[in-house]
Amino acid sequence: MIRFLLLFTLAFAPVLSVGGSILQAGADTVTPASTVTPVSIPTAPPLVWVGENYAAHYSDGVMEATADTRGYPRQYCQISYTETNMDDDVTWNDIGSWLVVESLVTGAWLDCQIMDMPRDEHYQGIVDRNIIIEFGWLPTETMCAIQYVGQEPPWKCPVRVWRRP
Repeated sequence: MIRFLLLFTLAFAPVLSVGGSILQAGADTVTPASTVTPVSIPTAPPLVWVGENYAAHYSDGVMEATADTRGYPRQYCQISYTETNMDDDVTWNDIGSWLVVESLVTGAWLDCQIMDMPRDEHYQGIVDRNIIIEFGWLPTETMCAIQYVGQEPPWKCPVRVWRRP
């Protein structure tokens, strides 16, 4: 069993520390740790916080129809983002861009594509209700823990929104 775990570990970790020494995958010998040069492992850049508020949701099929109309492929998580603005030089919040949404209800995180924005006549009502995004129906159960449209008001689905730099 130990041999299996060691072989399994070596297959997925190129370097393994063993008792203060370094064992490299595929190596026949153990090299003292003091003679190994540390290697920087690349990591993803940190996310940039966009905002925190409530998420509403569309009825089943509405966001999918919006994606079809706009010529985008359907994705599991597509959203309407309150602050989408096509008239400025900022591009991270354009339709078709992606945001990361964290559910404060379920703890789930999803990459969500911006597919819609509020109409001018709906904007103030959405802002007044503290809605930062509106989900298409598909991710709503995952993110808001509801099973049918209208089960809970938006304030029962707090979210944090992030973007990649």
